[in-house]
Amino acid sequence: MAAPIVLLLNWAAMTKVTALAAPAAQPGGTPVRPMDAGRPLLRRPQVIAGILAPIVLLTAFAIHARSTGP
Repeated sequence: MAAPIVLLLNWAAMTKVTALAAPAAQPGGTPVRPMDAGRPLLRRPQVIAGILAPIVLLTAFAIHARSTGP
């Protein structure tokens, strides 16, 4: 029931964002350089650990459940 309302609110917010001008330097200031994006996500240790941890835990649980039997 709330989904159509949320869609309308998001649409209204999106139209405001898309109407904004492109970023520009402040008057009298130096040009703004975009921030460095850093390493790709799949090369960051935290992401790799976050992906592998559930896999290792589920595998350990399955092995334990299989070895103990019913």
